[in-house]
Amino acid sequence: MALGVLAYLVFPWYAIQDSNGLWSIPQVFSNDQAGNGLMQAVVYNRPWLWVGLLALIIAAFGASMTPTKKQGMVLVAAGVLGVAGLMVSGFAIGAKGWSFEVLTSLFGVLGSKQFGMGWGGFLVLVSLLVVTAFGIARQGGFIPDALFTIFNTLVDEEARHMVFFVNWIAHKQIVEGRGALRPFSSLQQYTGAAFRRLDSFMSMGKGKKKSANKKGFTAAGAKAVKVDLTLEAFLEMCIAENAKRMQAYPEELLRPDFLPAIASLAYHTVKFLPKRKASQPIGEELGARG
Repeated sequence: MALGVLAYLVFPWYAIQDSNGLWSIPQVFSNDQAGNGLMQAVVYNRPWLWVGLLALIIAAFGASMTPTKKQGMVLVAAGVLGVAGLMVSGFAIGAKGWSFEVLTSLFGVLGSKQFGMGWGGFLVLVSLLVVTAFGIARQGGFIPDALFTIFNTLVDEEARHMVFFVNWIAHKQIVEGRGALRPFSSLQQYTGAAFRRLDSFMSMGKGKKKSANKKGFTAAGAKAVKVDLTLEAFLEMCIAENAKRMQAYPEELLRPDFLPAIASLAYHTVKFLPKRKASQPIGEELGARG
């Protein structure tokens, strides 16, 4: 939800022709082409974009509820409302107004137009899809209790891998004389990974059937996470666990810092949302699982 709100305010909603929308972030409050989602809806007469913001508000209300199946239903409803509303308006309204003659005959000529989706629209859709998935998970769950007994070792191993690759790649770039470009290279890698994930998601179900042994963990895996977990508590736990795992390595080694920074930003944003009380402390639940 925090990502969705930031996407509405920080990033250009529509794609910028012959340019990367990230370079237009300073102009999101100043012109039509680079305007963020809020400006597009309020100032530039594109009211159909309100649906995504409305969905995020409903999701924030759902996040403040007691973690029950009812909360899951609210989150799923918010996510589906936002995704469906933005997708339908995206297909129905194009660069010349209504995309279908029947809509023109029903509602008349549309004064406002819209172009391809940019960073803002993309990130809001991702946020709403995550809200939907979280709502579905709230009504079911994914991980059986028995797996918690081996998680600590697995997480330590993954932390070791991350520290190794961060330092190995940094060393390789410095040896090759590209040390000063490391931040830009990292941004390129994260952007590429995000688009690959999106491409993988969009290609699901388009022809090829995967065998059971090739399904992802969440698709083939488990059934129940019973921890009463709020978004704020989840982010707080992630930040604390990251700090604890990284303490095992010498100070002179580099550590992953981009995603921890994003998590910290999201955590401090979520703290402003309405609070709800968890029925059981998370630490006690995890301790009970071994």
